[in-house]
Amino acid sequence: MSRPIAVPLFLALGLFLNLLTDAHAQNPTARQWIERGQKLLQENQLKQAQNAFKKALKLDPSAMEARRGLGQVAFRREKWGDAIGHYKKLVEQQADDLDAHYHLGISYRERGAGKALLLRKLDWDNAKKHFMSVIVRNKRYRDVLYQYAVLKRYREKYEEAVTLAQEQIALKPDLADAHAGLMQLYRALIRHRGQKQAEAWLQQQTWPQAKFALGELWRRKGRLEAADSLFRELIASEPKMSLQPILLAMAKIAYQQNRPQVGEDLFWRAVAQIRSHVDAQHVFEQIKYIVNEQEMRRFLAMTSPEEKRQFFQQFFARRDPTPAAAYNVRLQEHFKRLIYAEKHYEYDGFRTWFNSPDKLNYLKFPATYKLSTEFNDKGLIYIRHGEPDERQVTVSGNVPTNESWRYWKRDDQPELIFHFVIDENATGNNWRLTPVIPYPEMLQDRIDWGGVYYRLLTADAADLLRYENEMAEASRQFVDVGFQTDRHHWPDSIKALRLFFSPATFRGTGDSTVVEVFYAVPIKDLAGALRKGQPLRLEQGLAVQDTASWRTLYKTVRYSLLQPEILQSRTDANFIERFRFQMPPGDYRVSLHVRPEKTRWLGGYQFDLQAPDYRPPHLSMSDLQLAYQIDAATDSKSKFQKGDLQVVVNPSRRFSRQQPVYAYFEIYYLQPGENGVSRYRIEYTMKLLKSRKRGLKKIFGFLGGGGKSSISLSTDREQPGETAIEWVSFDVSRLQPGKYQMLIRVRDLISGREVEKSAELWLE
Repeated sequence: MSRPIAVPLFLALGLFLNLLTDAHAQNPTARQWIERGQKLLQENQLKQAQNAFKKALKLDPSAMEARRGLGQVAFRREKWGDAIGHYKKLVEQQADDLDAHYHLGISYRERGAGKALLLRKLDWDNAKKHFMSVIVRNKRYRDVLYQYAVLKRYREKYEEAVTLAQEQIALKPDLADAHAGLMQLYRALIRHRGQKQAEAWLQQQTWPQAKFALGELWRRKGRLEAADSLFRELIASEPKMSLQPILLAMAKIAYQQNRPQVGEDLFWRAVAQIRSHVDAQHVFEQIKYIVNEQEMRRFLAMTSPEEKRQFFQQFFARRDPTPAAAYNVRLQEHFKRLIYAEKHYEYDGFRTWFNSPDKLNYLKFPATYKLSTEFNDKGLIYIRHGEPDERQVTVSGNVPTNESWRYWKRDDQPELIFHFVIDENATGNNWRLTPVIPYPEMLQDRIDWGGVYYRLLTADAADLLRYENEMAEASRQFVDVGFQTDRHHWPDSIKALRLFFSPATFRGTGDSTVVEVFYAVPIKDLAGALRKGQPLRLEQGLAVQDTASWRTLYKTVRYSLLQPEILQSRTDANFIERFRFQMPPGDYRVSLHVRPEKTRWLGGYQFDLQAPDYRPPHLSMSDLQLAYQIDAATDSKSKFQKGDLQVVVNPSRRFSRQQPVYAYFEIYYLQPGENGVSRYRIEYTMKLLKSRKRGLKKIFGFLGGGGKSSISLSTDREQPGETAIEWVSFDVSRLQPGKYQMLIRVRDLISGREVEKSAELWLE
């Protein structure tokens, strides 16, 4: 009788246990919420982490780790008041909680920076109290001495700040941020103290960093030779400090003296000698002003000095517009901007809501913005983007101190507009970005910068808010792009030289791909660069970089001496040359430049190149090389020779309709028949993409006149072996002028496989 009853009881018990398990899974404990919050905190998901810690605290009001987690969230979000509230409760529970005292010290310090004088003093006194609570118990705790030094710097006690920071790095020499921060404290000292007072104090100190700071003081005051001599003596003494700050300061001196090659050598020497994270941080401090968020995250995640050395190499390789030249012009430009910003845009005071013109927080700055504390907003934009194309200042008693910068749209850069003001609550050189300029005088002066300025100037009261929001949204986008990008500006003295180029790839030996880059410069332009009938020496450089690592895989520079009589007798022709090399299949960035020496002329391009894999077994085809002429070869040393053919490539891809258009290409891995002969069909098409006709000519052309818009033809061929060398000539005399696509399709009549390649050209 009991047996039938046991089964349902067992089932009921199992069901009950399952319900308990489900309820437990659906209702996590306080510990589980804490663990979830800590994981979210590690992933920087601050809002979700905050919610998790709040739920833990609701379940267990005494859970200190949940309270600490809320403090960490508030600290990271720079909600200093909230952080203080959470950490104070931890101290109330445990008076010797070093972590809580440490964070309270920083939170009170930073909250005080944004307050008026009396309230600021109260917060800073509290910060000192909590820092000292840590120091008297354990001065080796984290970087507490350095954090206390920052408080001293806020209180303008620069000598005491430096002394504390020196003690910090002596106790814990591996703290990279403290080493970098020490350099900033020295910088504040030499900036805010009088020259004689700073010199006297620095000369009394025995730290090598103090001697370095003395050299920096002299460099900033223009005593370049004295500073350089001091730096060399310091290096020779084998100081107990990283050499990177010294080498980088010497690089600045070289750039100030217009010795770019020396400056670059010193910079790369500093990179090559990185042996620790401290060394790497000193280099990063010089480039942090132009990093984007992705680069910042990559650098912070790196775990070895070798990774960081490679980071710096790639960083400027990506930005160098002429990597085949003798020195990196983008690196030179970066240091020149830094030096200029030191003189004109330095500001290391407090940036608070109170002295910001953007009281409604329209503008959203990326995380990289907070890396920079030495310059005002003008300086940060200037270091990234250089001298603006237009500046506008409105002088009037009715408007704040103001200036607007406009950067024109260029090939790969959008238009950028920035408005700077010194807020009525700000002092000194505290230029800040503002999202809106509502003053009629300012709008009138910028009326041709865009339609929104006119709309805002003429708006009635009902539309005013709408147009202010329109300008604010535009400013938000400019700031977003402006602080994620940087650009190189050539000096105004540089004149653009017309340069045409045409890359093509072919099968190489082994696993390699042959790359040919033909380029042309109008002789008329080169003749204009002649000086008093002297020969013209033409520098031509090409570099190839791997887009994955940005290593320079191929780099070459050649020189051609062009005689005056040649340049003056062939002004309707082009100077044509070629670079030819082999690379493994892959994706590359190719940089090409041409520069007549001792002139202001420069032509250059950067373009992406995919080197295909031409290895078997699939049918494949080279790129199309468009040419002025193809016929039998007569000169074995000619750059135009291809086997038995002379292929006079046209790098500009612009052709007269009075002359034929030629194209050269190669076919690989045809499938031979039983007799060893390959059979294939080639289809040729020339199709109009964009007509150059306008007005009545375009209309009458549409009605039936004005020439054809396409050519198509087909031919069958036989060829011994698997490779075919082909060329074609198009009669384009009846085609309309315009932009065309040449498409060549090959069909293997034995295997049935097809392949095609295309190229664009212009008919005039």
